[in-house]
Amino acid sequence: MKTTWQFFSGAVTKHAHWLGLLIITSSLLVLALVFTSCGGSDDDPEPTNVDPKTLIVKTWKLSGGGTIVKDGTDVSADYAGLELTFVSAGTYTSKNGGHLFRASGTWRWKSTDATVLLLDGELEVNVKEITATNFHSQFNLSEDYATGGRSQAVVGPYEVTLKGTN
Repeated sequence: MKTTWQFFSGAVTKHAHWLGLLIITSSLLVLALVFTSCGGSDDDPEPTNVDPKTLIVKTWKLSGGGTIVKDGTDVSADYAGLELTFVSAGTYTSKNGGHLFRASGTWRWKSTDATVLLLDGELEVNVKEITATNFHSQFNLSEDYATGGRSQAVVGPYEVTLKGTN
């Protein structure tokens, strides 16, 4: 009479081929499930816990979905190719800034909460939103800020949205 162990080991030996195939198939199935569930998200979430005061340091462009609105009218075409580059040393440069932005100057945060940006010690820019990819601001020009003269063509409230680059 065979013991349980002898019976089991005989059955395993007799069906070893099928048992091996079952183990390999099960392993491949588990690996397939693991790899398909390890895929990343298609969305690139904004970095968390980033100090908004450091987000300004980069190049911001009008192209790629930015806008410039003056008195409710889109004037983006007047500033095609606009780029603002802020560096951590507290300076900035602009390309195609027209009468809105000087070719170069200084910047600093007026307050510790990064809601007001001060350009060249005089132009207060209210920061409505700043993320890694979006810089939305509002300011009011009472003179031709870039050249220092008075020009009714540029005087007024502006709402500017620029897109960040890496």
